[in-house]
Amino acid sequence: MVLKSVSAGVLILLCLPLLVWVSGWHWQPGNTLPLQPLLFAFTETVTRPWGILTTLLLGGWLLWLRYSDGAGLRELAQTAVLVVLVVWGGQGVNKLIKHYVQEPRPYTLWISKESGTAVGNFYHLSRQQRGQLVGRVAGQQQVIPGWLRQHWAYETGYSFPSGHSMFAACWALLMLVLAGVKRHYITVIATFVWAMVVMWSRMALGMHWPWDVTMSVMVAGITLTVACTIFRRLLTGHDRQG
Repeated sequence: MVLKSVSAGVLILLCLPLLVWVSGWHWQPGNTLPLQPLLFAFTETVTRPWGILTTLLLGGWLLWLRYSDGAGLRELAQTAVLVVLVVWGGQGVNKLIKHYVQEPRPYTLWISKESGTAVGNFYHLSRQQRGQLVGRVAGQQQVIPGWLRQHWAYETGYSFPSGHSMFAACWALLMLVLAGVKRHYITVIATFVWAMVVMWSRMALGMHWPWDVTMSVMVAGITLTVACTIFRRLLTGHDRQG
């Protein structure tokens, strides 16, 4: 049941990045200018420290739904543990992949080209130096708003996969598996819409490539499936011992 739900959710979430990927669309400075403030607002729901608030709000709402469906204290505690394993475990996997793949972000390629700095040299700079370079080069372009320059300067790490997209995808899939089974469809749909706008914002703001987002969704699905499987086996073994 979990695998079927997760697979369906992953396919839905993959529609956006795959469509962008197949279409051949690529980010350029200013090509989503009318929508940038709205997209930035969505991306900020995942960026620290707001991502912590989003976690508390979504987690609290999920626990409330479970409680209203008759879940006891033990089940609520299990839900909280599963959320931590999936959401924050997924971020750990994300950082590990970034460390080994080391793919540059779309905007860093543009920054490197505009500044005459090789991409490899850009990532050899310290985080502070990268932020200063981004602020200086982007500040020379009127099409780049100040809040986007600050966002770029704050996130100068590698691109593949997208941590923001993985965070949002994990929550969407968690809601599908844990709330969808009780027919809380409005919650599930709202979470999926939020997640897909977050994913689009990462591509539209020059932070990620379509394949970054695609991989994030797939890893989120795998993480949730593995976590649920391990969780179920541990609980089954504990019940037998009890």
